[in-house]
Amino acid sequence: IPTSIEKNPDDTIIFRQLKPKTNLYELDLDEELTQTAGTSVNSSTELISRLRTLVQLTGYFDPIYAETFVTVRNYDVFFDILLINNSNINLLNVQVEFFSNSEILVHKAATVNIKPGQITTGRCHIKFVKPEFGSIFGSINYDNHAGIEQAYLVTQEIKIDFLQFIEPVSISMPEFRRLWKVREYEGSIEKDTGNTYALNLNSNITDVIRQHEKFLHSKAIDFSETPEDRFVNVHIYGRSKLGEDFLITLMVVRGERLILSYSIKANEKEMVESIANKLT
Repeated sequence: IPTSIEKNPDDTIIFRQLKPKTNLYELDLDEELTQTAGTSVNSSTELISRLRTLVQLTGYFDPIYAETFVTVRNYDVFFDILLINNSNINLLNVQVEFFSNSEILVHKAATVNIKPGQITTGRCHIKFVKPEFGSIFGSINYDNHAGIEQAYLVTQEIKIDFLQFIEPVSISMPEFRRLWKVREYEGSIEKDTGNTYALNLNSNITDVIRQHEKFLHSKAIDFSETPEDRFVNVHIYGRSKLGEDFLITLMVVRGERLILSYSIKANEKEMVESIANKLT
């Protein structure tokens, strides 16, 4: 159920995103933050982490200013929304709706009426039903004081990283080989350490594999390294929270630089392409 905070017409509106970093935890809208995040504003570490999920949805001079906290839990994406009526008229039946180019289930926010200068909050969420993670778009629909439907506002695009839905799972090498045979889609990539993708590859092979595990939210299977190894084969496994998995066979060639060759398999073509894009 939306809540409202009344403001006088001559009150100054403070936008959180315009505040200097030194004052990140000195918010003027503590009621909403505490209610929405469920955390104490005295914990600056938790608060700063929360603020990293804050997305501005509309412009400061749009009829409705909107921002939202984005929280990912399993395949659900929750939006804790703040709305400010920047106009000088009542806005009726205001509703925020999110949609995506992926297959999702949408749970809309309740409609709310907002007076001029009024601040209100609401909540809605969407659920991804397949491992096809794309961008999330939104719209804000409302009527004016005469009840005539107005053109809706299109919100800022929100990007969801599919790796947030991946978790490391330990399986045996025989199970890995069995799954490798039955997975339908395959992709291959080769790269050297001259092109990095959020990895520090100027290290030994064990460090590189551990960084792969962390970066891909996955698990290396039965991996070991000896200093004299010039070729190392590594098998990596990861699984989404809906059960879709991916398998990677990584060959590391040690020379003046490390050469990395990946073979990726999964049941979903989109999963193979998403992993490949992360590795290039």
